[in-house]
Amino acid sequence: MLDSKAAMSLVRLRQPRAAVAAARRTLAGLDPRFKADRGLALAQYATALTLAREIPEAVARLTEAADIAEQHTSARLAHQIAEARAGLQPWAPNAHVKALDTTLRAHGLPST
Repeated sequence: MLDSKAAMSLVRLRQPRAAVAAARRTLAGLDPRFKADRGLALAQYATALTLAREIPEAVARLTEAADIAEQHTSARLAHQIAEARAGLQPWAPNAHVKALDTTLRAHGLPST
C-alpha cells in the first residue's frame, strides 16, 4: 500500500525513475489472487512508465490492466485505466497506442 501511494506521489512530483521503481515494488508485493488490485497497480505502473517515456512498456501494462478489467466490474479500475490512457494522449499516433485503443474499445473501455 505504501509503495502504491509513493508511486502516485512520485508521479505528481515528476520523478519518473523513482515512480517506476515504487510501482514495480507495488506489483511485486501483490498477491496474484487479487486480480482487481493487480489491475489497479498495473494502471499505476503504466502511468509511471508514461512519465518515464517508456511508451511500449506502458502500453503493455495498460493492456494487461484492460484484460483484467474485462473480467471485473470495478468502476475504480476502469477509471484508473482511463486516466492512464489519457496520459498517453501525446503519443496517440504511435502504433502501440493505437493498438491499445483497439483493445480498450474491444473490452468496452474508453480509449481517449
